[in-house]
Amino acid sequence: MIHHYTLTEHQMNKLNSIKYPLLFWYDLNKRDLPWRSHIDEQYLDPYKVLVSEVMLQQTTVSVATKYFKNFIERWPNIELLATASEDEIITAWAGLGYYARARNLLKCAKIIVSDFQGIFPQDINLLKKLPGIGDYTSAAIMSIAFNQQSNAVDVNIERVISRLFALKSNNLLHNKKKIRDIVSQLTLGNRPGDVLQGLMDIGSLICSAKQYKCDICPLKTECIALGEDIVSQIPRKGRKITRGKKIGTLYLITREDGAYLLRKRPSKGLLGGTIEFPGTDWDDDEVIKNSYVQLDNIHCKELGIIKHAFSHFNLTVSVVGKIKFENKKDFMVPLNLDNCFWALPEEFCKYGFSSLMKKVIQFT
Repeated sequence: MIHHYTLTEHQMNKLNSIKYPLLFWYDLNKRDLPWRSHIDEQYLDPYKVLVSEVMLQQTTVSVATKYFKNFIERWPNIELLATASEDEIITAWAGLGYYARARNLLKCAKIIVSDFQGIFPQDINLLKKLPGIGDYTSAAIMSIAFNQQSNAVDVNIERVISRLFALKSNNLLHNKKKIRDIVSQLTLGNRPGDVLQGLMDIGSLICSAKQYKCDICPLKTECIALGEDIVSQIPRKGRKITRGKKIGTLYLITREDGAYLLRKRPSKGLLGGTIEFPGTDWDDDEVIKNSYVQLDNIHCKELGIIKHAFSHFNLTVSVVGKIKFENKKDFMVPLNLDNCFWALPEEFCKYGFSSLMKKVIQFT
């Protein structure tokens, strides 16, 4: 058994009252998602489950679906993915954000092909050892792909279970452990993967954070929060994270033929491996003093300001240009020009631009 916390007798009795209406509803109303494809009557394709779960980390279903379809069209199986280069993966991932996910997905594919002959290990402890696969992703793969009991809990499941059992404690860690225990019990027995996906779908389609539709919920008779009229107060929320602020400058440097100077970011770190327009470091204290900067006696006008939100800070960048020169070696600018190269605007589609850099392209 994978659960560690004891449910009350009343909570245990609720589980069957939840499970079967949930599965009945899921059979009739489940979302048509491209990663829900079977390889046989019992199992979903674990490769597609892996790719989808990695993409869905920090990404909405609607956005992930578009990227997933393009990704699978290019690499329809894990053997082909293992042959890809990091640059190819980053380009395909461009705009999805959190690029360490893409790099780890590639590493994971290579290990599964080389060490497991392309066959996904059906052992949660082995899955956890693979790059980028943590507690949640490994548990989700075990349940969704291999129909095994798990305690995988995403934000939708957390919200649904919190309301069903009216988890009112302000001890959020205790609530999370209790939710995992309930989910592990619900996924014990038949159709564990469908139970998990049914909870996800109800959380997305019916029991959302603000627009809950209790009147059509198949679990409304079992929902303690609804009975106590406290749905809007659950789940309990932690302290709101305050984002820091950073400022920087990006430069549009061009040649006479219209090509722009681009730079590849280091593989590790924020936006790792993506292509960018060269610029300054992002600094907490830097201040953009006016709309002109001076580079080697050449005055360059600020073209605009871009604001972009990352998970832990908000960035404001000044876009400056257009600075023309023929040979970057003969033109001294206060920038790190390592890993720079030229590209014409019509070639931009070949490169992995982040969402931030796609905003900058409007000024080219």
